[in-house]
Amino acid sequence: MKLSPEFRRTLEDGMDRMATGAKTIVSSLPEFRPGIYLDLNSDDGSYRVQDYRGDVAVREQRGFTAGFLAGKLWMLSDFFSDESFRRAASDVTRYCEVLAGETEADVGFVSHYGPAMGYEITGEEWMKEQALKGCDSLGETFHPTLGVLMVWPPNGPTPDFVDQVPRRANDWEAYIDSAASASVFWWARRFAPRYEELIRTEQESMTRLGLIQADGRVYHLLGFDASTSAPVEFHTAQGWNDYSRWTRAQGWGMNSTVFAYEATGEEQFLEAATKTCDYFLAEMIGDGDVVPPYDLDDPRGTEAPRDTCTTALAINAMARLIHERPDLEAQYGAFVERGISELLEHHTTAEGVVLHGCWGNMTGDAAERVMPYGNIYLIETLYRLLRPGRDLWGIRPT
Repeated sequence: MKLSPEFRRTLEDGMDRMATGAKTIVSSLPEFRPGIYLDLNSDDGSYRVQDYRGDVAVREQRGFTAGFLAGKLWMLSDFFSDESFRRAASDVTRYCEVLAGETEADVGFVSHYGPAMGYEITGEEWMKEQALKGCDSLGETFHPTLGVLMVWPPNGPTPDFVDQVPRRANDWEAYIDSAASASVFWWARRFAPRYEELIRTEQESMTRLGLIQADGRVYHLLGFDASTSAPVEFHTAQGWNDYSRWTRAQGWGMNSTVFAYEATGEEQFLEAATKTCDYFLAEMIGDGDVVPPYDLDDPRGTEAPRDTCTTALAINAMARLIHERPDLEAQYGAFVERGISELLEHHTTAEGVVLHGCWGNMTGDAAERVMPYGNIYLIETLYRLLRPGRDLWGIRPT
């Protein structure tokens, strides 16, 4: 993407702010020891150390957010050639090791932004092994007959976190989040070729099953009848109601299709990526605010909680598409600039913490919080624009 001198300064100033905030977090981290984990404080963006308990049901309290902190530190270490960030990233990645055996979508994010990215930078074997262990765990959720990753392993019991959301849940559920988190499989295929078929099938199934619609709209969840394997209904657990348009689902769709296109160069994934991005711009932004509400159907309209995570995911996907296809800059470049400037100027603290995200309306308590996704995808976009072609994600075909 072509960067004007003014926009480049905006990006560089943004990276400086991210570094300032990261130094504060790093200075507060204790020395790593087994049995503890890092958890994001959604009130202020700080990280707290807690004892690890494998039976903790609330996902926000299980340390998955530390994977995104590791990714942030890896990018800062590479961008600034800063050894203190590199050491801290390695320590945070060790905090994530206890999570590698979890069988849910978040382990994919943790594995990619923690040990896999760390391996790309350091070449340290323990990080590769940790990332591949996480891939193995996430792979347990794959349903070979349906050709899709499930929210939980298809032969296992419904996990506790599903019961915490007072919404209808089918016997089997697949969701768009898994396609995004499973992009780590594009990295893992270099070491275990089976992962290429798995992630390709998963991504193609997003379109085949309709989670990504022909017009580019992305649904959150698709339920199946376990006795017949037949699809039952699209719905969302984090939107205003079962059938409303939760905007971050669109972000996950953009993210996963762009990863697939970067990893393969195939036209089918480029088509899906551009359609999801075009739908976002036309239906979720239009002439409105750069940061949409967390759900387009919340009756509060512009007074509903916003979700900067969705915008961060969108600008990240579009910037990457422009890198792959410079002819798309006319289509997406203006929004990338506008989105970055808006997030940095009005939604990010002086210490580089991105505010105004929203977990969603899972229990009737939608509110704006500090979210891990906005805080990783904004810095990722800055990094990618300032270091074009530097593939810390390790997904390029060899």
